[in-house]
Amino acid sequence: MNKTFKYRIYPTKSQVKKLNDNIRACRFVWNTFLNERKVLYETEKKQISCFDQTAKLTELKKEFPFLKNAYSQSLQQIVIKLDLSFKSFFRRIQNGETPGYPRFKGCYRLSSIYFTQFGKGCKIANGKLAVSKIGDIKLVYHRELIGTPKTATIKRTPTGKWFVSICCETDNTILQTNDLSVGIDLGISKFATFSDGTVIENPRFFKEEEIKIKKAQSKTDKLVKGSKERFKARKVVNRIYERLSWKRDNFSHQESRKVINKYQNIILEKLEIYKLIHNGYPNLNKCITDVAWNKFTSLVQYKAVEAGRTVILVNPKNTTKTCSQCGKIVDKSLSERVHNCSCGLVLDRDLNAAINILRLGTQSLQRLCLSAE
Repeated sequence: MNKTFKYRIYPTKSQVKKLNDNIRACRFVWNTFLNERKVLYETEKKQISCFDQTAKLTELKKEFPFLKNAYSQSLQQIVIKLDLSFKSFFRRIQNGETPGYPRFKGCYRLSSIYFTQFGKGCKIANGKLAVSKIGDIKLVYHRELIGTPKTATIKRTPTGKWFVSICCETDNTILQTNDLSVGIDLGISKFATFSDGTVIENPRFFKEEEIKIKKAQSKTDKLVKGSKERFKARKVVNRIYERLSWKRDNFSHQESRKVINKYQNIILEKLEIYKLIHNGYPNLNKCITDVAWNKFTSLVQYKAVEAGRTVILVNPKNTTKTCSQCGKIVDKSLSERVHNCSCGLVLDRDLNAAINILRLGTQSLQRLCLSAE
């Protein structure tokens, strides 16, 4: 499997300029070839292939010499990504989804440099990151790479920080198997309730930062667009959101690791977050996005593959309403936090849902075992 290792890098002022020039070159290639595809289709109803556009890079470098300062494979990767973007656009049209036409990249909409072959153009040497046409960049090498490095991506954050992400091909680290299975109900009042009674409280990171965000955003909105003052104020807003994102990521990584280390079979709800926000509970969209269920679920899934654990996603329909003891449907509003059934079962509603999720997942697991035989 592939595993990505992320490191902080500290380029000098001259190296920052070269990195920004590389990003500018990538953005120029994207916008130029996107415009070519757009004009060609509007005038002649024709499409151009990724191969043909890649072949034009040589001519483009002759016409615009500043492109020669960028690593060639990074520019080729931009052409490939543009082609993939159009393929996704046409696929969404065929499926009747909202298409989302590929858009031109402004100065803040493209902030990465791609190296498709680690060791050629980008590598770690003598404790530093050696980058073609840029030089050796100071690197915080806080942990060793595991496996075979394949690709690398240098990224600039909205706050001006620089990171390198190195994708490695690694062997799975299989953990010792056990007989523990768990159903997990994800919620808002409590982040997660396990079928064995374990509870993870909701950290509510956004609530902690909300006042700071409002103040910083209000100050930014009052300043003149394009001014240095607005740029500095916007950086403060970005820093708050960045800190918020780091807190969520750290929380999701830690909790997902605890789940993987303890349980062999993990059953989760297959939640459709977009529908919950726009169609289900629009008044709770801020709380739903803050709790980051999708992040936690995806981390559990990919860590389970590496550790040899089993993850099953079940339909969440009526898991809260169904009585885990007698199977009767008991209607309840969001404000009712206790499941009270006529059979005599009185239970926390989230724990009741977690037990139902475990039951559904166990049934699915049994069917999978029978089909495998």
